[in-house]
Amino acid sequence: MLARARRCWHALIRQNFGCPFDAHHIFDQLWPGALICKPLKIDITFYCPKCYGMARAKTCPHDPKEHISISGTQQREMLSSNAESPPEFSRPKVIAILKEYYASLR
Repeated sequence: MLARARRCWHALIRQNFGCPFDAHHIFDQLWPGALICKPLKIDITFYCPKCYGMARAKTCPHDPKEHISISGTQQREMLSSNAESPPEFSRPKVIAILKEYYASLR
């Protein structure tokens, strides 16, 4: 049950750009009208320096070698170890707050 709740939560917090493909299946199990928002099922997103923003395979015409991609696990590991995160993935103020939080867990 916890995994199901986590997938649903993960999808809902990312609703501005769609939910990650791992979370898609949870919505197939819900009844019509269960949500007030409509899930946007998309593939993996990444930062493309040539597009100057976040993109996905269907929206970015550039070579995949140009793409910058970080998983949630990698991001948490960077924050936990106080490593630098690529600036394309979050604002400096947000990274600072998250680093402070992860430092408090040590």
